Amino acid sequence: MGEPWLDDASFKQERPDMSADSSERYQSSQRLAEGIVAELYDAIPTKFLQMLQNENHFKDVVSFLMTCSCFYCELTRTHKFIHQVNQQRSSTVLRIKREIAPLIFGGNMSRFAANFDRGSEPDFQKLLKFDIGSRKYPKLAPILYPDLKKNAKKIFRNLFLVKVCL
Repeated sequence: MGEPWLDDASFKQERPDMSADSSERYQSSQRLAEGIVAELYDAIPTKFLQMLQNENHFKDVVSFLMTCSCFYCELTRTHKFIHQVNQQRSSTVLRIKREIAPLIFGGNMSRFAANFDRGSEPDFQKLLKFDIGSRKYPKLAPILYPDLKKNAKKIFRNLFLVKVCL
């Protein structure tokens, strides 16, 4: 799983008609959401997916726990903490996208805007796929290797990764 923020509704959707590693998932926000659901189906065993889809079980457990006031106070504190962590993570990702990514990858800052179509940008695709003509993305992208050529002995030695650490 590569998606840090999952919507609860993701667990209740049927398996989409595309694979999780399809390039189609980046064509629109709807296809992106379908790609996340496809990733869920690939990553979570069927028996657990069925349990997550059974909304009543979770409602019953939460309803029972909510009757205990001390649990409710702890749950509220935990919820606030998780909310703050998610806000911080979101702010950090946005800052990286706006300020840091252009320094690492070079080029115009508009290339990192949310509405920019990186799927049709050859410079981005060569960092993500060994075969730009392919619709599938590999588990270990070319950006992890020097000269963007797969070599297990040289993984994680790309200059971009060094720039991330600086």
